[in-house]
Amino acid sequence: MNFEGFSFDGQDFEIISLGGEDLRGKMLNGSDLRGMDLRFSNFRGASLKFSILRGSDMQKSDLTGVDLRGADLRGVNFFKAILVDVDFRGANLWCVNFKGADLTGARMPVGWKDTRPKEENEKV
Repeated sequence: MNFEGFSFDGQDFEIISLGGEDLRGKMLNGSDLRGMDLRFSNFRGASLKFSILRGSDMQKSDLTGVDLRGADLRGVNFFKAILVDVDFRGANLWCVNFKGADLTGARMPVGWKDTRPKEENEKV
């Protein structure tokens, strides 16, 4: 799909799939992406502040530098995702799967504790 020039802010994506899409630098603030297949997508530099991603599958996606402040990420699958320099402050990370994800430089919510086995959290 070609999303050039399309504004994503506040959109409800209930009936489409964005898996494998190039969404670099897109503004998706306040969007409803709950339960979506977003695997293998490129979100580098995108903004998803206050978006609802609850239960979405983002495995092996590149989210380098993404702004996820205040987002609802309950149950999101970030398996082997690239989460370098992601801003998670104020986000709900309940039951999020970070297994194999690269969290280098990520800014986490106050009080967040990485509970992954040591060999998996060495990049945090």
